[in-house]
Amino acid sequence: MSAVCSSECRDLPGSSGRCLVDDLEKLKMLLHHWLEHNNEHALLYRNWAAKASSSGNRRLADLLEKLCQETEKLNELFEKAIKAAEA
Repeated sequence: MSAVCSSECRDLPGSSGRCLVDDLEKLKMLLHHWLEHNNEHALLYRNWAAKASSSGNRRLADLLEKLCQETEKLNELFEKAIKAAEA
């Protein structure tokens, strides 16, 4: 079934503001987008962990590094979801 995409699809990079795709194709695009966005967050957490460490706040640095590690675990799930959607 085809449908006009929601705002999440219209907001995808390279979107023309309106597209016509079925739900599975839309989900595939979203999963790739979410994975990329999640990777960006992981990198930010790691960068801020280094800054916190440099400023002497080891506890905060450790927590931010843990956030980065947990985010990277989520990436594994996103990758499995992408493979399942493409099967």
